[in-house]
Amino acid sequence: MAEMKMLRVLGGIGVLLATTMAGTLLLDLKPQRKMVLFRIQIILIFFMLMCAVTRFVWINLTVLLPSRRTDSKTLLVVHWLSYAFLVIIVALSFFSIPVSRLSIGREPFFITRIAFTCLGLVILLFFNLCFLSAIFTILWFFKCPFPNANKWKAVIASAVSIFLCIHGLSAASKGPSVVRKTIPLAKLPPSFYGTTIVQLSDIHLGPMVGSADLERVVNRVLIIKPDIVVITGDLVDSTVEKLKQIILPLKKLSSRYGVFFVTGNHEYFTGDAEAWLHELKKFGIHPLHNSHVLIRSPTNPEDKIYLAGVDDVEADRLSYEDHGMKLSKALSGKSAKYPTILLAHQPKAAQQALNQFSDIDLILSGHTHGGQFFPMHIPIYLFNPFFAGLYKHKETYVYVSSGTYFYGIPLRIGSTPEITILTLVQKQ
Repeated sequence: MAEMKMLRVLGGIGVLLATTMAGTLLLDLKPQRKMVLFRIQIILIFFMLMCAVTRFVWINLTVLLPSRRTDSKTLLVVHWLSYAFLVIIVALSFFSIPVSRLSIGREPFFITRIAFTCLGLVILLFFNLCFLSAIFTILWFFKCPFPNANKWKAVIASAVSIFLCIHGLSAASKGPSVVRKTIPLAKLPPSFYGTTIVQLSDIHLGPMVGSADLERVVNRVLIIKPDIVVITGDLVDSTVEKLKQIILPLKKLSSRYGVFFVTGNHEYFTGDAEAWLHELKKFGIHPLHNSHVLIRSPTNPEDKIYLAGVDDVEADRLSYEDHGMKLSKALSGKSAKYPTILLAHQPKAAQQALNQFSDIDLILSGHTHGGQFFPMHIPIYLFNPFFAGLYKHKETYVYVSSGTYFYGIPLRIGSTPEITILTLVQKQ
């Protein structure tokens, strides 16, 4: 009864918050002020969800604690130490997002790393406990009850979750792997055969990814010596003012034909997207703000490639002033004689482009992180038309990067961060 009452209260609060978020979208406010309101609402929704998640995890795990009603001092100490440890994990996971907003330095703070790791562990515990609860319920339904099911459920879920958390931390801490793909293009001019494009995506500079991480990626790109470098959104997770020191390694990033950037949803969540476009220009990075550039071959000026980019679709949802996905504007004036490469952060934007234009040769996207860590693969796979890797739609190739680093929770389970090298070849 108490559980149902709590769920009704949380549901009511959720409906209220969803209504206020819809109202915020309609307000005529400057982007930064609107984003402040959104962040407050998102944090409140996060708290509401964490109330339900942590309560479920707490109820299921406390069955493992030794009883306080014991004459053994050792068991009593174990009880309170276990209790305190569980409280710390729950508290840190609960306050992970506010902690990250308040603590952004040149390198991630220790407390931020721990808080987001605890959040990842709690999510894994929640999923594993739900899965095992369903398994034990099915066994009970078929009259095959498992003795001490609650304790076994807690033990198995804890062991599996801790193992996955350690594995995910290890995979994420190794940094991005180099992924190589060959893209055959029918209209590729001869002097561009073998052209290499390095794609970076979803770096998420901010609370959890710092200057040293960026330096490592930039140095690896410089060793590759690509012809073109593209950054397909979600480069940053805070304002220019807060990240000025973190982004300094970008000054070294270069390639034969230049470095190009399109916005992702997180640039708009900062409320500082326009300032970021200006700041990146200072670093020699060319923002493709619903625009395209014509890349000419130095050996044969008649050989060309169109490189276009669009603002992220989130700009439209947020009614972000002077921003929004405008495909027609980005592709206007191009000739169908030459290949067109489009940068569009979200796979949904890639799908829109495919629906509207049949003469795009290659679309580069990111956003999904390849699921980042299981079980997040499930909703990300279901809500995106393309998940990760290389796809072909009629005569157009679509490549979705799994991201160069990670967002928030420093785990990679069932996905690998990547620096992508795309080699353009003539279609046979």
